[in-house]
Amino acid sequence: MDIEEDYNRLVKEFGKENLEFEYFHGEAHDLDSLAPEEILKRMFAQIKLTHLPSNTVVFGTKSQTQLGNTVEALQKLKERLS
Repeated sequence: MDIEEDYNRLVKEFGKENLEFEYFHGEAHDLDSLAPEEILKRMFAQIKLTHLPSNTVVFGTKSQTQLGNTVEALQKLKERLS
């Protein structure tokens, strides 16, 4: 399964209205050769994810991409709420 499919499946499972996504600045490397939109995606790749009904907060920080960290946080949230 690809990462976009994982993201869509997990967001659908929780309900987008139940999630609050906050992206923040992390350490970004090797930005010189990237397009401006890619620089922003890498600079603001780390995520704080809040599950609003339970007020549970998890972070995604291991990936260099927003999508990777978002999926990581969604998976952590699923584990924590299980």
